[in-house]
Amino acid sequence: MGAHMNTKTLWLMAVVATCLITRSALAATDGSIGHTSTGTADITLTVDEVALIYGMEDFTLHYTGGISDVTGFKNVCVYTNDAGGGSVGNASDSTGLYKVTASGDGTGSAFTVANDFVSDVIPYAVQWNDATGGAGTALLATTQFASPFANARITWASGGANGGCGADNASYTVTFTAEDILDHPAGNYTGTLTIVVAPDDT
Repeated sequence: MGAHMNTKTLWLMAVVATCLITRSALAATDGSIGHTSTGTADITLTVDEVALIYGMEDFTLHYTGGISDVTGFKNVCVYTNDAGGGSVGNASDSTGLYKVTASGDGTGSAFTVANDFVSDVIPYAVQWNDATGGAGTALLATTQFASPFANARITWASGGANGGCGADNASYTVTFTAEDILDHPAGNYTGTLTIVVAPDDT
C-alpha cells in the first residue's frame, strides 16, 4: 500500500513539475529591483491562411450572327499566403496553392443569363486558367475544383499595386455556344458570375 502511494505521489510530483516548467518556458518574467530591471514577454502571432482575387471585370458580349461561339475572358490577380508546403519566397516554391469555386445566379446557381421580358435563359460555360490569356479548366457550378491551382502570388505587392496582389496571374472565360443562343429569342440577357478563391487547405 505504501509503495503504491509513493508511486502515485511521485507521478503527481512529476506532472506538477512538468506544468511548472512549461509555464515558465512560455510565461513573461518580471524584473528585480536594481539600477536596471529587465522583464521579458513571449509573443505569439497566429497567421490564418487567406486569399484574394482582384481585378474582376464585367463582360459585354454581342452575338451578330453566324455559327461561331461567343466567348470572352478577363485577366485577374490571385494572392494567397498558402505557400504550398514551402516557405514564402523559397525559390523552389515561389507560388501559392489555391482552389476555385464558381457559381451563376440561375436556378440552382447554374451558369445562365436571363431575359426578364420573355422569361427565358441562355446557358454559358466557365473556364479558369492559372495564367493570363483565358481558356483553361472547365468549372462546374458550385463545385470546388478538386485539384489546387498553383500560380498564386505569395508576396504582397509593394505600394498596394492591384489591391496589393500585384500583376495579373490568372484568367476566367465565359462561352456561349451559337446553338444555345439561336435556341432563344433576341434581346438583352444578363446574369452574375461569382468566383470564390480559397487557400488550398480550406
